[in-house]
Amino acid sequence: MTFFGTGCDVTLNDVLFGLRDGVGQSKAFYTLVDPTLWVAKVVNTNGGTVIFTPIDYCIILYKPGTNKKESTCDGMLTKGNALHLVELKERRSAKKAKSKGIKQLKNTIRLLKAHENLAPYTDKKAHVCNRLHPTATITAATNKQFLDDTGFRLGTHAMITV
Repeated sequence: MTFFGTGCDVTLNDVLFGLRDGVGQSKAFYTLVDPTLWVAKVVNTNGGTVIFTPIDYCIILYKPGTNKKESTCDGMLTKGNALHLVELKERRSAKKAKSKGIKQLKNTIRLLKAHENLAPYTDKKAHVCNRLHPTATITAATNKQFLDDTGFRLGTHAMITV
């Protein structure tokens, strides 16, 4: 899937790679080097083709009638019928990282649903990955509420399997 016709997509076949947030106002990127700095570790089962699309700082959407930028997540991974949205955080407070990340993911999902056909994707998940809390958890109630609100499952571990 090409999100809003972006040219930022990167096609990958690596079985393991990392995602990092850009410094300052630059887009998120994938990397194969220095795993200690990866905010999210992506495991590509079976080594199939994965498309990573940076969203924040690549796709600029404005709130209607304003020059204020929409808050979006850092990127998206697609593989076959799987669509995974990713928000990358490096915060000491796991609670604040989750809260802000969930808001960014929900807004991105709202924008996707308004402008893109998500019907081909039957495996939809949203991830808040915090390098400083790689095994953060969420309650079942929070996950259920997120699923009910968005149609996406929610994950908070810094390891993503596609």
